[in-house]
Amino acid sequence: MGCLGQKTVEDKNQKKEQNFNRNEELIRREEEEKRKKEEEEKKLKEEEKKKQEEQEKEKEKNKEEVQKKGPLLILPEDNIELVTFTEKTMNLKKMQLLELEEHNYLRKLHGSPPLILNEELNQIAQKYAIKLAKEKVMRHSKEEDRYLKGKKGEWVGENLHFASASRGLQYASGDMSKAWYSEIKDYNFETGKSTGVTGHFTQLIWKDSKEVGFGVAFNGSILMSVANYYPGGNFNMSQCYKEQIPKLISKEEKTSKELFNLESVKKNEIDAINYIRKYHQVSNLELDEQLCEKAAKHAENMGKTGSFSSYYDNGEWKNWTNWGILYLLRGANYKGGEGVRKWYKKLEEYDFNLKRAKNKNDEFYINMGVALIYKTFKKVGFGYFIKDDNSLITVALFDGLVYSPHEGEVFPAA
Repeated sequence: MGCLGQKTVEDKNQKKEQNFNRNEELIRREEEEKRKKEEEEKKLKEEEKKKQEEQEKEKEKNKEEVQKKGPLLILPEDNIELVTFTEKTMNLKKMQLLELEEHNYLRKLHGSPPLILNEELNQIAQKYAIKLAKEKVMRHSKEEDRYLKGKKGEWVGENLHFASASRGLQYASGDMSKAWYSEIKDYNFETGKSTGVTGHFTQLIWKDSKEVGFGVAFNGSILMSVANYYPGGNFNMSQCYKEQIPKLISKEEKTSKELFNLESVKKNEIDAINYIRKYHQVSNLELDEQLCEKAAKHAENMGKTGSFSSYYDNGEWKNWTNWGILYLLRGANYKGGEGVRKWYKKLEEYDFNLKRAKNKNDEFYINMGVALIYKTFKKVGFGYFIKDDNSLITVALFDGLVYSPHEGEVFPAA
C-alpha cells in the first residue's frame, strides 16, 4: 500500500479514536451532571428536612412562649366548655362535634339513645343555613329537598334557630340546643300535647332518630343555624309522642359527682389564676377550704334568690367577691377555667398606666379582673351552684379587699 493509502487509513483510525474519545467525554459529562444533580437533590431534601425540623422546634417553642395582647395575656383555650366562634374564625367541624355532644347529653337525660353525626346531613344543613342567611328569612325547607341518597321519600326532620347581632355575631356551641330544649316547659309528658311551640324540643329528644347534621351561616347582623335528623320525628302525633318523648329521668343527674368533679374544677380554677398571676409578676394564690365553704354558701344563696351581691361575713365586708353565671347546657360537667377567663377579660377595659378602669362607672365589675392579679391577695376559695335550668353560678372569694388606687398592686403582663 502506498503512502497515500496508509495515511488515509491512519486518518480514519484517528477520527474513530477522536469520536470514541468524544463520546466517552460526553458520557462522562452526562454522568457527572447526573451525579451533581443527584447530590443537589439530596442536599435540597436534607435542607428541606432540616427546615421542617426547625419549624417543628419553633412551633414547640412558640407553644411554651406566652402570647400577649398589650398588657394582657392571650389565654390558652384548653379548658373552655363553651367555645365561642365568630364569622371569621368559626371552625364548622368543631361546632358540629360540640353540638352533637350537647344533643346527646340532653337525650341521655331522657333515656333517648345517642345520635351519630352524618356528613351528608351536615352538608344538607349547611347548604340550607347559607340559603336562609342570604335570604334573611326563617322558614323550613321543602321536604323533597332534604333526603339522604338512596333514601328519597324517607322523612328527614329539621330544626331551625335564628340569632341576631345582639350576640355580637358570636356563635357559642350549645346555643341552638339550649334554645330548642327550653321548649320542654310547654310540653306535657302525660298527655303528649303542648301549650306552645315544642316541635324543636320533641325532635331533639325523639327516641327513634339515629343520625343528625348541623349547619351555621352568618350574614351581616344575623346568624342562622340548622339541624337535620334521620329518621325524622314529629309525626303521627296522637300515637307516637308519648312513646317517642321520654320523661326526664332525673334532675339529680345534672348535679351528680360523676358529672361535676368539684376537686378537679377547683384545681383547674386555681391553676388558671396562677397562670395569669405568674406573668403579671405576682405570687401564686393558695386554695383555702374555709373560703371555699363560704363561696359555696354564697353561690347557693345567689342561685336561689336570684340576687347577685358581694359576700358579707356577719354583716362585715372583708372578702372581695367575684361572681358570674355561665349559661352552659353541661353546667354540671364544667371543668373549670371559663369563669376565670371571663373575669380576666374585663381587664381589657383597664388602664394599666393610670391604674384604674377606663370608665369609672364600670370600676366595680372591672375590679373582678383586678382581683385575679392583685398582689396583696394570698388565698382564694371557689363555690358553685347549678340552677334548675342547668346554668352555673360561680363565685371566687379572696382573702382581702381590692382598694383604689391600685398603685403597687397591679402590673401588666411581662
